[in-house]
Amino acid sequence: MIQLNLPQYKINIQETDGKKRIFDILRRRFVVLTPEEWVRQHFIHFLVEHKGYPSTYSPTKLPCKWETRRSGQTACFTTGNFIPG
Repeated sequence: MIQLNLPQYKINIQETDGKKRIFDILRRRFVVLTPEEWVRQHFIHFLVEHKGYPSTYSPTKLPCKWETRRSGQTACFTTGNFIPG
């Protein structure tokens, strides 16, 4: 995976059924390692370990409300926020 401009942490990766999986501290389970998940896990660790955000206020995925704008583009508006600890 690519090097990110975020602090390093002890990454817990395992391989099962030919797929690499990374441990998600919020969901408390291994998830398939994709480039998106790689960035998500680094950013979650940054927020929780370095910025003091409680993991209970840091959902990995938020529900979206889909709305169409006048320009015809569809946008996703999340219904939750990160709350600082």
